[in-house]
Amino acid sequence: SIYGSNAMGGVINIITKKPEKPVEADVSAGYGTFNTKQGSVRLGLRQGKEKGLFGQIAATALDSDGYTSLTPESSDYEARIDRFVEEYTVDTTLGYDFDSNNSLQLSYSYFDDRRGEGYKYNIKDGGHREFDTNNVRLAYDGELAGWQIQVNGFYQKEDYFWHRDFANPDSVYTVNSDREDYGTNISTSTDVGDISTVTFGADLKIS
Repeated sequence: SIYGSNAMGGVINIITKKPEKPVEADVSAGYGTFNTKQGSVRLGLRQGKEKGLFGQIAATALDSDGYTSLTPESSDYEARIDRFVEEYTVDTTLGYDFDSNNSLQLSYSYFDDRRGEGYKYNIKDGGHREFDTNNVRLAYDGELAGWQIQVNGFYQKEDYFWHRDFANPDSVYTVNSDREDYGTNISTSTDVGDISTVTFGADLKIS
């Protein structure tokens, strides 16, 4: 009831950190196995401590040669290459805190992902997939008379590309699938006694 009809298998709930200071920034970088390079930057601004405008922008990047997953028993073993990954994200948020319990927030995120499938015959990069996703979200989070209220509206557009590679050039093909989803969900909950919570919710999703 809180996360909608598509959440029966579970939910990964990512809650973006709000800026707490008038100006704050974070920078990180890392390097690991498989020639994996990653980094992130974030800049946040805030007008007041408990009331006022706030906003932030964050970006991340990940590039890795990846690993070899095919075993000698695989029919594609002689065509094996590393399962590379290239991933970039940008997240922007603009919001307003009416008080410590009520806020309105508009967010936009962009996700660009490219992943190799570990084999190569006729395509330069071998079989691989690409995800290009734009997401816009408007959310209200508040409290009224002891009830916690969440209202979310969203729009998401995903361009999906899959390039299949085979030993026979005539079997090579591509998949292009563009999808748009939008909708809204509403939930409200309140504590009943010391150990119970009652929740009501509804959602509408159009694909």
